Amino acid sequence: MLYFMHLSRKFWKSSYKELRGICSFKPVESLWDNLIIEARPGLLHSLNSKDNIFIYGAFQLSDNRSIDKDNYTESIYASIKKQAERAEGKSIMIDIYDVNSKHGYSGKDMEVLFGNRLEKDGFKVSMDEPEVLVYAVLFNWRCYSGMTRYAADKRKLLNPIRHYNHSRSGISRAEMKIEEAFDRFSIKARKGIAIDLGAAPGGWSCFLAKRGFSVIAIDNAELDKKKIGAAGVPVEVYSDNAKPKRGTILHYKMGFQEAYSKLKDTKADLIADDMNISPAESAAAVTKYLSLLKENGICIMTIKSVTKNVPKHISAIKNELEGRLEIEKMAVLPSNRQELTILCRKRAGSR
Repeated sequence: MLYFMHLSRKFWKSSYKELRGICSFKPVESLWDNLIIEARPGLLHSLNSKDNIFIYGAFQLSDNRSIDKDNYTESIYASIKKQAERAEGKSIMIDIYDVNSKHGYSGKDMEVLFGNRLEKDGFKVSMDEPEVLVYAVLFNWRCYSGMTRYAADKRKLLNPIRHYNHSRSGISRAEMKIEEAFDRFSIKARKGIAIDLGAAPGGWSCFLAKRGFSVIAIDNAELDKKKIGAAGVPVEVYSDNAKPKRGTILHYKMGFQEAYSKLKDTKADLIADDMNISPAESAAAVTKYLSLLKENGICIMTIKSVTKNVPKHISAIKNELEGRLEIEKMAVLPSNRQELTILCRKRAGSR
């Protein structure tokens, strides 16, 4: 059986090690972040497990054939139509991922072209409420294709970044990272106070406010109020009488050291940290704010892998957080390919 997956280049060795722990496999195609392997059937559940740290997930490939360079779209459409026939009358969404075929058609071009052709051939095509995802990976002049129930597919699209890019407000690319973290770690929280350290330009704060949190955004830099406002989230600059309100952002335009002294009576349900500093410094900033986090409150933070020594950075974080925060989950997410994201929970009795 063939499987298609993305592995982060920054964590390629760690990804391969994790993959070997799941199964024996043979690499078939490999370029940049993209990998096709041959392994035993029945591995989708393990490859898509949210317990994996370095593997985003996988798609099963049930057919592969050469692409005819002289009849490029026709040969690819033959694969797509074959998969569409397996949908047995259900509504279809098409996803084409072109790795390196170097042809004039983009993946999006072909999705539109093939969608129109399938409709003419009597198939139901839907972008809004598809029941089945029909997909093809174009790799070294071969077309690898498959299909899956759309609702059952947690990743939804072959390119995970493309999936999360659909819903972001355009404040910053980092906005996708926090959405991915909530999905991957199955975070259901939608109320309470959230403190966002290093918040500018406001992507994480906006996401948290839209989920229902009262957000305290801490950063010396300005938030992008225009884009945040366009997303329907009010922003207020901190003053002595200002209080955080549900679904809004209160901006403490100052460093996290200064802000801490003004938040002594605050009790937060969530702390978010995506500051662009070293892993040890980031962990130290979070531990400083632990006295403001409620018992059983959670912390979402990114670990910037400033060198290739990933175990060293993970160890530095664990040493700093030990006895204070319990690391519940850790993962490399599609939009933070140079870093790890961790979910922590405040231990009972921690200060």
